[in-house]
Amino acid sequence: HEPCVNVIILSSSDDEDVPLQVNEEVVEPASEPVVRFANRAATTAAERQRNTANGKKTKLSKKSSGIKTEWVCATVLDKHGNIRQPGEGEVMCSYNAVYYDARNDDGSWNRSSKSQLDHTNCTGTANPTASELAKLATTHSLLAANRKEPAKKMTEAWLGADGLEVHRNMAYRVQQELNRNDSASFASDHQKLRPYLAALEAKNPGTRTAMRVGADDKLQGMFYTIGAVADVAMKCCVHVLAMDAAAMKHEKYSGQALVLEGLDGDGKIHILAIAQVPKENEAWYVWFLQQCIASGLGPFIKESDMAIISDRHKGIPGALREVIPLVYSANCTKHLITNMCAANIGFQAGPQTWAVWELQKADSRAAYTEQRAVLATLNPKAVDYLDNVGPETWCMFAIDTAGFKMHGMRTSNIVEAENARLLGARSMAPIAFLDETVRLEMKALSAARQQAAKYVHNGQLLTGKAAKHDTMVTGQSQRCSAEDSDGNVFYITYEGAAERNRREVNLEQKTCSCRRWQQLLMPCFHAVRAARAAGRLQDTNVWYQHAYGQIYIAKNYLEAMRSASIKLPQLADLVPDGRTKPAQWERQPGRPRHRRIRSRGSTDGANPPRKRPCSRCQELGHYAKTCPNAPANPLV
Repeated sequence: HEPCVNVIILSSSDDEDVPLQVNEEVVEPASEPVVRFANRAATTAAERQRNTANGKKTKLSKKSSGIKTEWVCATVLDKHGNIRQPGEGEVMCSYNAVYYDARNDDGSWNRSSKSQLDHTNCTGTANPTASELAKLATTHSLLAANRKEPAKKMTEAWLGADGLEVHRNMAYRVQQELNRNDSASFASDHQKLRPYLAALEAKNPGTRTAMRVGADDKLQGMFYTIGAVADVAMKCCVHVLAMDAAAMKHEKYSGQALVLEGLDGDGKIHILAIAQVPKENEAWYVWFLQQCIASGLGPFIKESDMAIISDRHKGIPGALREVIPLVYSANCTKHLITNMCAANIGFQAGPQTWAVWELQKADSRAAYTEQRAVLATLNPKAVDYLDNVGPETWCMFAIDTAGFKMHGMRTSNIVEAENARLLGARSMAPIAFLDETVRLEMKALSAARQQAAKYVHNGQLLTGKAAKHDTMVTGQSQRCSAEDSDGNVFYITYEGAAERNRREVNLEQKTCSCRRWQQLLMPCFHAVRAARAAGRLQDTNVWYQHAYGQIYIAKNYLEAMRSASIKLPQLADLVPDGRTKPAQWERQPGRPRHRRIRSRGSTDGANPPRKRPCSRCQELGHYAKTCPNAPANPLV
C-alpha cells in the first residue's frame, strides 16, 4: 500500500454507455468515482476540424462550449505498468489530474502523447522517482498525524530531521488535500457551532460567546472569550493590548480571524478574545469590541490607562472611538516603517530605519526635535511623511505625556506572532479552528502555571522576564555616577555622557526623568544606581516589592495562574442544531491582484508605485528577456 500511485484518468461524458479506451483496453466508467475533479469543457467542433486538418491532436479548452466532461480517478497504473481497478483500502493520488485523451467527432478516443499521470502538483515533477513518491508518502503520513501543525513547521522540523528534503510546496499541497477531504462534513459541522459555544460557556464559568447568523440561518460571525483568561488579564497582564486580523486559509471559508492579545508579567502571550468574521472592516471591529466589553474583559479593557496597539488599518481607530472612547489607540512602529519603505520616498533600511526607532523612543519634546533633525539630514521626505502621521500615536514622549504606559511595547509583534502560531489552525474549518484556539490557550495557561510554580519553588522573587531585566539594569548601573540631593532624589550621570543627559530619580515616587521606570513599571538603571547609593539594595525583597509592578512579583504571578484552567467541549457529544448553514463567502470575480492593496499609511503623500523599465530599451511593460525593441544604447 502506497499513499500515492500513478493514476490513469478516465472521462465520463454525457453518454454513459460509451466505454473509454485506455492503453488499448476497454474499461467501463466507474459508477462511484473515488475522486471528482472540476468540470471542463471539450473543444468545439470547429477546433476539432481545424486541428484534424493540420494534423494536430485535439486538446481540452476551458473556455470552449463543447461536450462537458467530468474527470474521475477510476483505475490504477501500478509499478509494472498494468492497469487495474483499485484494491481495497488503496489510496488514489488526488493531488492533480491531467486529461490525456480527446474524443473525436465519430465518438472514438485519441491517445495523447503522454502516457502517465503528471505529478507536478504533488511531487514537483512530471515523472516522479520512487524517492520522490516516498517523500510524498512521508509528508502525507506526518501531516495526517499532525493536522494542527503548520506545513512549513513540519517541513523544516520533522521531514528535515528524517533526512528527506521536501519542498514546502509539496507539504502545502498535501495539507490542502487533507483539508479538502475534511470538507465533506463542512456543512454538517456548521450545525455543531452553536452547541460547541454553548458547551464552552457551560464548562468555563465567566465565558462569553456570541454567534451572528443571517435571516437564512447562514453563518456571519462568531466570538468567544474564556472566563479564566479574563481573570488572568485582570490580575497579571500589562495594560497594553494588541489587536489585528488574520486571513483564514480554508478553501471554503475565506473569512478573517479578529484577535485581541495580552501580555502577562512573565512575557507570555494570551488570546484574550477571538472572532471569525467575513471581512476586516470598521463594522466588524465594532461588533468584536462590543462583545469584548460585554464579557468579563470589559472592566479590564475600560481601565483608565488602557492602550491598544495595532497596525494602521483604517477600521480600528473608528471602532475604538465608538466603543471604547477612553482607550489610547497606538500605532505599531514596525508597520509605520514598512509603509514608509513602500511609499516611494526613498526610505531605506539601515541608518534611516535606526533614526526612526530613535525618534520613537525620544523621552521629551526636545529629544524628539533633535532626532527629527538627524532624520531630516538622511531623508527629508521621511520627515514630511512622519509629520503627516504625527507623533501622538507612536512616539514615547507623546504617549507618556498623555498619561499612558506602553510597557516597552513599540510594535504589535505579539499579535503577529500569535497569528503565525495559528497558521495551521487557520487552514481548518470554523469549528476545528475554534477548538484548536481554545486548546492552544489551555496549553499556554498550563505552561504558565507550571512555570510560576517553579519560580516560587526555587525561591525566585521576580518572574523570569523581570529577573532578566534586573540583571541587565544592574550591570548598566555599574557605569553610572550618583549625586545625592536629599536621600530620596538622586542625579545620575552615565559614564562619558554629557551633563545635559543627567537624569533625576525620585525613589519614593518611583520616577526617573528618562521615563522608563514609569513606562515599564520596572526600574531603569538610573533608579538602580540611585537605590545602591541610598543603601536600598541590601534587602532585595523589600526593594523588589517597592520598585517592580505587582504583576512582576513571582508569588503574585503564581496566585493569578493557580486557578486558571480551561475545559474543552467534547466534539463527539455535540448534537447538531439542524439549522446553521455555511456562509457563502465566495472568491471575488476577475483575475487575482498582483499588487497588494496599499494601506492608509502607505498612501499619505506617496507617489504612484514605481515601475521598473526594461534594461535593454528603457521602456515600460516588459523586461530584457522578452524585449522586442532595439537596444537604447547600441553598445549594449
